[in-house]
Amino acid sequence: DLGVEKESSEIFSKICKLFDELKDYERYADFLMKNNRQDAAAEVYRKAGNLPRAAELLREGRHWDAAGRIQEEMGDHHGALISFAQGRQERGEVDKAAELFLEAGETLMAAENYEKVGKIDKAAEIYERQKDPQRAADLYAKAGNYKKAGALYEAGGQWDAAVFCYEQQGDGARIGACWEHAGKPFAAGVAYFTAHKVNEAISALEKVPKESEDRKEAVRLLGILLHEARRDKEAMPYFDEGFGRKIEKDDVEAFYYCAQTLEHMADQQAKAISAYQTIQKLRPGYRDTDRRLEALRAGKPLPKTSIYADGQDDPGSLFHTSRFAAHGKPRPPAAPKEI
Repeated sequence: DLGVEKESSEIFSKICKLFDELKDYERYADFLMKNNRQDAAAEVYRKAGNLPRAAELLREGRHWDAAGRIQEEMGDHHGALISFAQGRQERGEVDKAAELFLEAGETLMAAENYEKVGKIDKAAEIYERQKDPQRAADLYAKAGNYKKAGALYEAGGQWDAAVFCYEQQGDGARIGACWEHAGKPFAAGVAYFTAHKVNEAISALEKVPKESEDRKEAVRLLGILLHEARRDKEAMPYFDEGFGRKIEKDDVEAFYYCAQTLEHMADQQAKAISAYQTIQKLRPGYRDTDRRLEALRAGKPLPKTSIYADGQDDPGSLFHTSRFAAHGKPRPPAAPKEI
């Protein structure tokens, strides 16, 4: 009934006026609270000088901007910034909310808001400053900043995740270092090899245990790299270990560098001729084998070649391959958990 409603409104107004005239602010505010008028009660408390209670009521009623203004009036700049930020956040102005949270020193709340609006790098920077490298690295990886993510994962000893990030950058040297730290010398050696880090590759491959399933491939590659480093006498024991009695077609590239090593050892040239003949049978016309054999028979060995130069135009070369790809293949970092 409109008449009853009007009469009730008039009574309410008279009671409010009476409390105001009596300056009985506590009872006035209590009356307003009981009638679900927190905003009006907050104004009464403000008028009475009880600013903390006024701000509290406004925050409880989610009147963020009004609460923030009273907090500023109280000299509580930090609290005011948070109230203003919460107001922006509630209205969907998440980017501005993040700025206000950051200004208030509430860095983690700022980071969460930056994440929500897709400013992943900014969020990651905040987590990094807050000494949360795991969260920071996950976000950097999510944003495609693999250099930063890789460095943080590496610093935290998360080798697989670090390797994944460095792979996206093609940073073979860092990949090799991570695999070494992870106790995977063969994977480290392969990574250093593909990064043209010959000495580092040799050092890593020398650590592959004799009982390892990777030992055969490791010693062949080690022989090639020692050949590359012109350390022929050191190379031969590894080549000898890496080949069985029968050379297969897939062994030809490594055996080719074994033959070159023999070729440049005066007392081993007969073995070099035999090796080149074996390569001719398995892979007729392989690289410069025919010319090498002819020159060797004439007593004029050709200069050594490098697997890096030779392999550029040979998709089957170990330099590109396939053959080592499965060793130590890392998984991508897990997606960051939602906060």
